[in-house]
This record gives sequence, structure tokens and C-alpha cells, in this order.
Amino acid sequence: MTALTKDDIEHHIPASLANLATPPVFLLRPATMRDERAFRRALQLEGLTRHEPSEVRVEIKRGLQAKWSPDEFEQGWAILNDFWDGGDRLAEMPLETDEQKAEFEAAKAELDEIAPAAELLMTKLADVWPPLRRIVADNSDFDSDFHSVAIGMFVVGWKNVDLPYSRQADQVSLDTIYALRKKLVSIENDAIADKVEGVVPGLAYIQLANHVLASMDLNRGAEKNSESQSQSGPTPPPSTANSPMDGSSETSTSKKTPRGKSAKTTAS
Repeated sequence: MTALTKDDIEHHIPASLANLATPPVFLLRPATMRDERAFRRALQLEGLTRHEPSEVRVEIKRGLQAKWSPDEFEQGWAILNDFWDGGDRLAEMPLETDEQKAEFEAAKAELDEIAPAAELLMTKLADVWPPLRRIVADNSDFDSDFHSVAIGMFVVGWKNVDLPYSRQADQVSLDTIYALRKKLVSIENDAIADKVEGVVPGLAYIQLANHVLASMDLNRGAEKNSESQSQSGPTPPPSTANSPMDGSSETSTSKKTPRGKSAKTTAS
């Protein structure tokens, strides 16, 4: 990597920590044209694989045909196609006007009615079809770690964090990034105890990941059409919008957000 000067380095403070007296500061290198390729290579070196929705659907169909009777297959396949088609439509719907937002909410409500049956069917299939379980495991690992790999590429140091910084081969190790995430939660918990405004457990890491991903402009590569998933509680971790095995672009639990603004990846 080209040697960096102090003028090249961005000093980034997650917005949720801005009210701390001495907030953590992350030193980030600028993105380059080669980073998308470098990111793919880093994912491969970590053994992270994401299976595309089309691949998931093919494997689900294969498993259903092998394990279900012809009548059960026809019924189950119809449910899944309705579910996937509904998710695909949601992913493409614009949200610029009130009318479009109302149409989106109506379509989402319809998908919510289909989702339980479709998700139960896929869960049952995964229990009896090992190839699908392997896909689920691969996608779950990818969804859990891809944003940490991205952070490890761009963070060239930090301040006001009680954690040694280390970097090898232009990458901070995942173990160090995991430790950083825990440290941030500890900082957040202390700040909450001190009644610092704006602090929520887990949010600073999400904001850091989002900032890094936005700088990389990875939507066209690693993220595509996925959305942020809302989970129980106010601070969902960077995550996929849909189940690692549902094969759709959008699910009933997801919410449309502007591209490049959330730490997420295409789920399959």
C-alpha cells in the first residue's frame, strides 16, 4: 500500500459517541480503486462465502423434490415462489412519494402473511437436507463477519480505546476487530451510566461499519439489493435483511433504506 501522510488520514468519531468527553477516534485510510478487489480477496482469505439467491432457490427446489411427495412439492414450491416474488417486488419498489410508501406498506403486509409458512417450510427442509444447511452456515458466517473485514481494511489506528492496535498485511485481524467491538460496547455502557446523551449499546460499531462501507461504495458488489434488518431492541447489528436461506431480496421483517447507508450484505 502507498505510504500515507497525515493529510490522507480521516479522523472519524461515530456520531453516537460525539458527546463523550474523550470519544474514540478511528483513523481511516482513503478508499482506492483497488479496494473492491482487495475486499473480495480478504473475504476469501477469511473463508467467507456468500451464496446468491438463485443458488439457494435451486438447492431448496432440489431438496424439496428429493424429500417431499409430488403433491407436497407442488404446494410448498408455490408458497416459496409467492414469498420470493413478493420479496423481489419489495426490493424494487421506489419510496419517493407518500403513495409509493403506502403501496410498499400494503405489499409488505401481504408478504408478512406468507412469510411464516415459507420460513417454516425452509426450516423443516434444512433439517433434513444437508446441502441447504451448508449454504445457511456459509451465508450466516458471511453476514456476521463481512463488515468486520471491511473495517479491518480501512482502520489504520485508533485513539481513546484501551486496546492495542496491530495490523499485518494491510489488514487488522478479525480477532482484534471483535475485541474492538466489545470495547466499544463497554465504552457505551459506561457512557450510559454517566447519562451521556445519544449513546446506545452497539450503535457505535454499526456507525463505524456503515461509514467504512459507504466509503468503499460496495453496494454494487457485496451488498446489491439487501436491506437493514430490524431486530428486537434499538440497535440491530450489521446484518442481512433476510434469512441466510430464504433466497429473496427482501423479507417481511426488513425496511427499505438508502443504498450505501447500512452495514449489510445480500442474504440468500
